[in-house]
Amino acid sequence: MIMTIALALLIKGCVMSSSLLGWFSPPSLSNVIIVFFGLSTVGLYRFVVNRLGLQPQDFVRTYLAATILRILFFGGFAFVVMRLDRPEARHNALFFLVCYFLFTALEVLILFRQVNYQNPTRRGQKDT
Repeated sequence: MIMTIALALLIKGCVMSSSLLGWFSPPSLSNVIIVFFGLSTVGLYRFVVNRLGLQPQDFVRTYLAATILRILFFGGFAFVVMRLDRPEARHNALFFLVCYFLFTALEVLILFRQVNYQNPTRRGQKDT
């Protein structure tokens, strides 16, 4: 959760800094997009970790289901964002994609570390 907040603050800082330096104007819905990604990343992480604790053998199935739901849910959110501000739709879409990539990478990194920490394999043992 702390890393998600740190990433959200880093993205917001980059957007504000680039705006102050005159590189580009921030997307109109950047704050909404950042909050959405932060909350959804924490929520999906909690869901997957809770399921991992209950049924570790179903981790792959649970993660794939969460990924499918994430794609559908985020697609709906992207559609709403594009409809809310049509003149800025291109800027918001690009910012959405950048945030999607960054927050997904963070989620995968954290879950990878969590799974490997929780289920370390012994030397010579095959992964099953």
